[in-house]
Amino acid sequence: QPDSGPLIKAYTSLGQTLIMTGQFAAGQELLEQGVALYDIGQHRDMAFRYGQDPGVVAFANLSLVLWLRGYPDQARQQIQVAVSLARELAHPFTVAYALLYGNLFHEFSREWQTVHQLAVEIIAISTEQGFPLWLATGYYHRGRSLAEQGQLAAGIAEMRQALDTLQAAGFGLYYSMCLAHLSTKLGAVGEVEEALSV
Repeated sequence: QPDSGPLIKAYTSLGQTLIMTGQFAAGQELLEQGVALYDIGQHRDMAFRYGQDPGVVAFANLSLVLWLRGYPDQARQQIQVAVSLARELAHPFTVAYALLYGNLFHEFSREWQTVHQLAVEIIAISTEQGFPLWLATGYYHRGRSLAEQGQLAAGIAEMRQALDTLQAAGFGLYYSMCLAHLSTKLGAVGEVEEALSV
């Protein structure tokens, strides 16, 4: 097709899939091909065609794979591009997606105040727009950030709320991650039996 949009979507979808199956180098290569083709002016309508902007998705996932491959500075650059592009597009679902990946990066970097700020923004967008999945991830990241900053009771309550929402949405990937972090925080407050159960 003369329009490069579907090709960007294909590179992004396959790149994401490869990353999620542990094929980091191959996934990164495809995502890089996708971002090389992407131009916000030319491809602005893709967010509406596909439900979220594939260029933003490619930059966000490129950040993740660069972090996993040991390139934190490059990962930071890519997530900054993803969030900036999403904000420029002002497409709510894409903005929430980019903020979610921003939260992952800042959580990996242990930048808890930034995690908290982005989580609050995800919760606001998701509540306003009715995005239950992103709402759950917002609760998780806000809860984790609170717990990591010493507000254990509030953090645990938020992570429990995230688990309920994740379970209802059927999102297993975040569900298992939330369980793992909730268990460590339960252990930290002496709820050892529940922590082991979780």
